[in-house]
Amino acid sequence: MSVVTPQWLADGPGKAVFERFHTRTPGSMVRNAGTWPVVFGLLGNDGQKAKDVRAAVHRAEGTDEIDGYVTWRVKEDVVLRHRTRDRRPGLRERPGLHGAVGSSCCRST
Repeated sequence: MSVVTPQWLADGPGKAVFERFHTRTPGSMVRNAGTWPVVFGLLGNDGQKAKDVRAAVHRAEGTDEIDGYVTWRVKEDVVLRHRTRDRRPGLRERPGLHGAVGSSCCRST
């Protein structure tokens, strides 16, 4: 896996990886021109520029050929609730990294 920018994925191999997947997968849905910016994480579902989107590509073992990709959205500064291990029972709030919220992926092999 290599981390890349969503823009690099959109400008580069993303569509070719999906096309290989689409060709060999019965029932795969066609992606029209308006879908690509959302799938690659450039725009949100509301049409506004997406924030906090990450992307990565997978290369076939022993080659430089990209055979898959994933995009995901990371939300930061979200309050996490967890049990504390001190003497006070209950939940404690802490800001931190929430994790992946929604994703898109494609594997062509």
